[in-house]
Amino acid sequence: MTKTVASVLVMAFLTVSSTSGQIAVAPKVGTLGIGGDVAIGIANGVNARIGANWADLDIDHDFSDISYEANLDLQSFTAMLDWYAFGGSFRLTGGLIWNENKASLDATPQGTINIGGVDYPASDVVRLHASVSYDNELVPYVGIGWGNPIGSKGRLGLLLDLGVAFTDAPKARLSATGPISSDPTFQQSLKQEQDQLNDDLDQFRFYPVLALSLFIRF
Repeated sequence: MTKTVASVLVMAFLTVSSTSGQIAVAPKVGTLGIGGDVAIGIANGVNARIGANWADLDIDHDFSDISYEANLDLQSFTAMLDWYAFGGSFRLTGGLIWNENKASLDATPQGTINIGGVDYPASDVVRLHASVSYDNELVPYVGIGWGNPIGSKGRLGLLLDLGVAFTDAPKARLSATGPISSDPTFQQSLKQEQDQLNDDLDQFRFYPVLALSLFIRF
């Protein structure tokens, strides 16, 4: 599915760019990861951009009073329209993000651990694992920015993007290993803990996008 979406975006973009003499590429870094954009002017004061982003990050974070080691696997594709409404470098941006960001959370408790309001010996639980992903992969994006890779005088320059992707909250699926993992009472506690974890994740229903790019126009 990812390759299909990316191929459609590239083919559509090349169809548009075949009618224009200017095209720019822009390596970038930001909250979506490390990647790059390709931009083309499609009308006076309007540019189109497609891009891709990747990153693999490890962080520690507490959810529902349990300390997790988190691995973030960021992968997304973007299709944007930039409108330079006032004739300068400031722009309004709207578009779509194909969001395949996901995370893997692991906790190895010591002593006792409270799961769903019940204390369990760590030797019975052994390890907690949560897989976190988004239900909706294609999400809208709105933002603002500065810099015009097509209309600027120089062939090199900087682009700044600031906006938000309306991802809705990611969802976690929690599991455990250990001798108690199949116990029905423990499964009820685990379900309660999963609900609490998803309540904590509800604060991440909007994904902030900040990116800095260096464009090169051909």
